[in-house]
Amino acid sequence: MIGEELLPQSEADKIETMLLDLKESSEFHKRSFECSVDSIRAIAASHLWQLVVVRADLNGHLKALKDYFLLANGDFFQCFLEESRQLMHLPPRQSTAEADLMVPFQLAAIKTISEEEKYFSRVSLQMPSFGITVKSSQRDLPKTKAFTDGSSETSLGGWGGIALEYSVDWPLQLFFTQEVLSKYRRIFQYLLRLKRTQMELEKSWASVMHQDHTDFAKHRMTR
Repeated sequence: MIGEELLPQSEADKIETMLLDLKESSEFHKRSFECSVDSIRAIAASHLWQLVVVRADLNGHLKALKDYFLLANGDFFQCFLEESRQLMHLPPRQSTAEADLMVPFQLAAIKTISEEEKYFSRVSLQMPSFGITVKSSQRDLPKTKAFTDGSSETSLGGWGGIALEYSVDWPLQLFFTQEVLSKYRRIFQYLLRLKRTQMELEKSWASVMHQDHTDFAKHRMTR
C-alpha cells in the first residue's frame, strides 16, 4: 500500500504545516502545542478508522473469528463432527490425517457455508503435530498467514490436536498477531473437544433410551 493511500497528501501537508509552525515559533505555547497534537491525532484516527474498520473490514474479520474459532457457526461444526464421527473413532494416521480431515471439512462447508460467507476461505484446518494444513478452499489466496510458534502450543494427542488457522492481510496483522491467533486456537481446541464430548453423550443417551424402550416393548409383548 502506497503512502498516498495511507494518508492523502493534503492531510500530510496540513500536519507538516502545523509542525513547522510549532518549530518556527519563538516561544513555546502549551495551548498551541496541545491543539496541534489534538488535530494531528484526529487526522490520524480518522484515516486509521477508514483503513482498518472500513476498508479492511475489521468487524467482518472479528465475526469470522467468532464464527469459526468460537464455534458460533454451530451448523457448520455440527455437520463437520457428524461427517467425521466415524473417522474420529479411530486414531489419526500420521501419513493421511490431514487428507482424511479434508473430506468431512469440505462436505460440511458445501452443506452449510453460503456464498455470503466471504471469509471462510481464509480458514484452514490443521493437525499441528503432523505439520500439514487442510485448507477450507482450493483457491490460492494472496494472503500472508500468521503462524504460531509450535513451542507455545499445548501438545494434544489424537484428534484433540485439531486446530484452526486464519490468514489476514496488512494492516490487520497488527491486530491479529501470532500471539492473538494462538489464544484463539487454544480456545477453539477446547471448545471443539467439548462439542465432540457433548455429541457423544447425546448419542449415547439416545441409544440407551432407544434400547430401554425396545426392551420395555418386548417385555410387554411377552407378558
